[in-house]
Amino acid sequence: MFKSIRLERTMCYGTCPVYSVQVDKYGNVNYYGEAFVYKAGEHQWRISKKKLEQLNNLIVDFEFKSFEYEPGKEVITDQPSCITTVKYPDGEIKEIDHYYGHIMIDDSLTAFEKKIERKIGTKKM
Repeated sequence: MFKSIRLERTMCYGTCPVYSVQVDKYGNVNYYGEAFVYKAGEHQWRISKKKLEQLNNLIVDFEFKSFEYEPGKEVITDQPSCITTVKYPDGEIKEIDHYYGHIMIDDSLTAFEKKIERKIGTKKM
């Protein structure tokens, strides 16, 4: 089981949602909405044990710990990033800064990030 998962959406030059959300191994969620979100500011809630298990399975099945993100050198400027950080019980921390302006964007990583958001419940925020 993970110790915590943090997902952060960064700014662009448009109306991209800007927020960060973190969930711990107990299901406690801390959300901070900054811009272009349904609810701005700090919010807390709790997700079920079932959702925690689904999140853990998602991380394991995606093989996040060993996933190598190699975006290439071609970019489109002014795009947002999605930064996903997982802390593991053994003290290891894995972070992927997924810049959406990379020409060779990884669709599997984008889908993974959206699944995390659905499980945590940030789409309502």
